Amino acid sequence: MAALADDTRRSVYGAVTLRADTTARIAERVGIAPVPCAKALAVLEQAALVERTGQVWSPVTEVWRRIAPRRVHPRTRASIPAKQSKRRVFLKEIVPLFSHHRRYAEAEVNGILRDVHPDVAALRRYLVEEGLLTRADGVYWRP
Repeated sequence: MAALADDTRRSVYGAVTLRADTTARIAERVGIAPVPCAKALAVLEQAALVERTGQVWSPVTEVWRRIAPRRVHPRTRASIPAKQSKRRVFLKEIVPLFSHHRRYAEAEVNGILRDVHPDVAALRRYLVEEGLLTRADGVYWRP
């Protein structure tokens, strides 16, 4: 990720992902000279963010799969705990499935919760009642 810390390299990487394919075309799209563009491409290539086949540059998409954090889903349960203290512990395991600073439509919440338990309406209600999710106008978010 240090390779993307530089503005020029980020711009060059963006141009490559937007299908500018040769050093000259990438430099033109970014608005820099070919030499600094070639240097940026060399750093990005060394970081395995781009690859070259002949004179054509392309992004390496597998890198994002390797570094992206994997979501750990709570174990699917046959039932939601009836006892409030146990239910709260169960619900706290679900909350990390929702990102901070993001708003979710009800359909998105249902999709996430469906992996945990088939009664998504009950899970949504419990999450809101416990203050673990906030709801307004059909939109949910972490407080």
